Amino acid sequence: MNPATLQLLAKFRKLSGRQGRPFDVMRFVEDAAYARECLALTLNTEDEELLLVGLQLQQAMGLSRPTATPSPTATASPPPAAEPPATPHNTYIGRLR
Repeated sequence: MNPATLQLLAKFRKLSGRQGRPFDVMRFVEDAAYARECLALTLNTEDEELLLVGLQLQQAMGLSRPTATPSPTATASPPPAAEPPATPHNTYIGRLR
């Protein structure tokens, strides 16, 4: 884990303690479900600094929720049929002089 992420964890722990929420750093690092739960609680806080640190930590740890990607439509039209490539001996190049 890089030093910037460790600093965010320390700041998150301090700010969570001020809000009266216990925070276990080791469990946060090892258990992704616990980490997501802790970060979800920060989204409902009034403390802007805690919210900002929580979002930064979420991004640094790669715990952001995956975005829904639209599925390809079932009635997608097939690609247009490509013309066969012309062979060099059958194409007219033009006058060479």
